Amino acid sequence: MLSAIACVNANMAIGKDGDLLYKIWDDMQYFKKITSGETVIMGAGTARSLPKFSLPGRRNIIISNSMKQSDLNTADVINNNISITDDIDAVVHHFSDISYHDENAFVIGGESIYQYCLPYCRRLYLTFVHDKELDGDRHFIIPDDLLFVLKEIAFHKLSTDEKTDKRYVITGLVLESTWNIEPEPLKESLYDVASNAHKLFDHIRIPEQWTTDNKVKIPFS
Repeated sequence: MLSAIACVNANMAIGKDGDLLYKIWDDMQYFKKITSGETVIMGAGTARSLPKFSLPGRRNIIISNSMKQSDLNTADVINNNISITDDIDAVVHHFSDISYHDENAFVIGGESIYQYCLPYCRRLYLTFVHDKELDGDRHFIIPDDLLFVLKEIAFHKLSTDEKTDKRYVITGLVLESTWNIEPEPLKESLYDVASNAHKLFDHIRIPEQWTTDNKVKIPFS
């Protein structure tokens, strides 16, 4: 099954200047929990931002027209289970084929890889950072014609961004594509869904300034 996983904020920003927008411990631990032992799919830019072009404990597939297997240290390729291909169609169709429903793969970036793969993703695992101020130069763009339903709220808590020491409310949203399920798609923006999570976790208060009048409208339904 093909899924995508990302950390986004109210502007749907995911990165800036070749780096992640946030470095939040709880999000990183959630990412590790979800993807460990599975396949991760990434573009060359994301791979270059990682030590040895890979994440340990996972099968790493790099989609690139310029990067070749021979560009990497042979030992790193073997020890870190790295494959490089320019055939994104073959990768996407393999993991989105229902015949391989027990084989999980997670798209982890960057922006263009997300855009191409999202129509084939069964699930989205999003850490939503309740922050409207920070924006980036890379975004998690969900086309208007892709509809998802809320499957699970994985967590809703206060956590600290190690890059800035700022504390943010973060919400873990698991969304499922409607292409093969019957429930009605989300009628609220992603911002509304994340903000309303406090009803299930009432020990966390959503900041009062995030009212419906000031919400960021996200094309999500």
